[in-house]
Amino acid sequence: MSQLHQLLTPAHFVTGAVPELRRLRDLLTGEALGWDLVEAVADVCFPDEPVDCAE
Repeated sequence: MSQLHQLLTPAHFVTGAVPELRRLRDLLTGEALGWDLVEAVADVCFPDEPVDCAE
């Protein structure tokens, strides 16, 4: 989890800030999960995939 957190950037989020690690854990359990986090995780996990595949 901490590795993922370190790879996320403010540009991934509509708020312009990476959630704190504890909040990230809550979000990934589905609590108030938003598309910005889903897209950020896909971006980090699949950096070589074309952007349109995620759409």
